[in-house]
Amino acid sequence: STTESVDQLEQLFGFGELDEVPYLTREGRFRYPSNAPRGRGEAYVRLLVIVEKTGEVMVQEVVDFSHREFVVPATRMAEDSRFSPPSRNGQAVRSRYEWPIRIPLR
Repeated sequence: STTESVDQLEQLFGFGELDEVPYLTREGRFRYPSNAPRGRGEAYVRLLVIVEKTGEVMVQEVVDFSHREFVVPATRMAEDSRFSPPSRNGQAVRSRYEWPIRIPLR
C-alpha cells in the first residue's frame, strides 16, 4: 500500500545494514491528550518510520498500538524527533525502522 517509486525503495536500508545504528539526537515532546487513558503500566505505539539522510523522521505507517488515543501524539512526537544521519559505506542514506514508542500511563 506504499506509493514509493522504485528509486526511493532502493535507497531504503534497515538499521542492521547501516554503518552504525542511528541514535536519537532530539526526542520530540510527547503530549498526553486530554482523553488519555489513565492507570498503571505503559501504553505503546509501534510506528514504521523512515529516517531521512538528514536524520529527519517521517512516519510511514502505524503498525500496532495499545490505545488509539496515543496514536496521533506518538506520531507527532516521532516526526518532531531527529536521529543521527543514517549512513552506509560512508554515504548518507534513507533508512526504514520500526520504532516502538512506550508511553507511561499516569
